[in-house]
Amino acid sequence: MMAILIHNDKKNDKVTLVAIGDSLSVALTPYGVNGTSFTDYLYEELSKQNKLKNYNYDYSYNHLTIKELNELIEKNNVDNGIPIKQLLSKANVITIAIGIDELADISIKRDIHNEDINNYITEYEIFLQSIREFYHNRIYLIGLYQVYSLTRNNIIDLNKKLRILSGKYNAYFIDIFPYTLDKDYYFSNDNYFLNYRIHKKISSIILNSLKIWINFLLVNY
Repeated sequence: MMAILIHNDKKNDKVTLVAIGDSLSVALTPYGVNGTSFTDYLYEELSKQNKLKNYNYDYSYNHLTIKELNELIEKNNVDNGIPIKQLLSKANVITIAIGIDELADISIKRDIHNEDINNYITEYEIFLQSIREFYHNRIYLIGLYQVYSLTRNNIIDLNKKLRILSGKYNAYFIDIFPYTLDKDYYFSNDNYFLNYRIHKKISSIILNSLKIWINFLLVNY
């Protein structure tokens, strides 16, 4: 599914990329250090092609929750001298991969309840609704996958709801769940950390979409 495109700067054919999220967004490894994330791979490839204007990942860090992200936007948090709303408004591509940490934290302690899912989706919609008030370019929303007691049915339900939100707020949804059924995408069988293969896969999906978008700009403007 290709999202409808809305462009703030029709003459700009370079990408200003902002990455938002938790451990998935930073490619956290079982060793407690960040690996090469899908946005890092995007950065490398777009830089090689001279198609990158700027890359920011100030709001990608372990255990960031969607509720905390909303609080940062509500108060227009300032990091490195830049308010978050200004940072996001100047982007033309935003990636968001958030939720796996907070749901994993819950599922370590107990089963995931419908209330947990509904709260997460509600906060996610608040986020999308908030940024769509001032940001009208491309959003890539990365789906969830199974961890601990987060069941297959939980994931199917969550990703279905995220896909609906993506359509409602003109975002591009990337479902990684089918890939994560293959153990080759994990560091090992005893943790939920995904390895470089899945990050390259996500990067490739986004990059192919961006090539279409950039070519569209060059041809039409």
